[in-house]
Amino acid sequence: MIKKFAKELLSQETWSQLRLFKTKIRNRYLNLLPKLTQIELQDILQKQMGLKSGDTVFVTSSVQELRLDFAPDKIIDLMVEIIGPQGTLTMPVYTKGPARGYLQRGEIFDLRRTPSMTGLLTELFRRREGVVRSLHPTKSVAALGPKAPYLTREHHCSPWPYGAQSPYYRLIELEAKIIGLGVTSAMITIVHAVEDFLKDEFPVVVNDPTLFKARCINDTGQET
Repeated sequence: MIKKFAKELLSQETWSQLRLFKTKIRNRYLNLLPKLTQIELQDILQKQMGLKSGDTVFVTSSVQELRLDFAPDKIIDLMVEIIGPQGTLTMPVYTKGPARGYLQRGEIFDLRRTPSMTGLLTELFRRREGVVRSLHPTKSVAALGPKAPYLTREHHCSPWPYGAQSPYYRLIELEAKIIGLGVTSAMITIVHAVEDFLKDEFPVVVNDPTLFKARCINDTGQET
């Protein structure tokens, strides 16, 4: 509320300068922190977050905030090793938002080529061999593991991006572990599954009622 009020009072240039200043201060603070080692991260994942073999996991992340002393793709290796071959790893791989603007521009979503805009780790994961992605133009999910097909296969069948046919709702059904790496709980978008499942019964109007027809290219290169 305060942020919205401040944006209305300040010019766009002043607001941009304030955001830049905030980013610089934040980066200076991060640079003072010790770097996170792979052994330390493994300890966090297993002992503090409780990840174990066979888990289904949904990860939201910010690599910059983690201050790693190793390559970011090693995070994926580590989590895959912990949950094992019976576990399933998932991440949000959204397109450039806001979603309404993306759809209004008539962007073509290519399941195999459209990059993830939800952070470096998610893009590295999207490109990994064996990862499948749900066919949704703005809120797609990437998954690796035996439950990946079930989680992703019907995401495009409903106008509700977080509804009962979405990976988000199915992750809740599977009692997946929802974790954040370098982010606060405010970034855990899976909470929107409640809104889309309840639809009109949800006490607050949170969705734009406009329906958009999006152009999508599936995993065989065909436009749907």
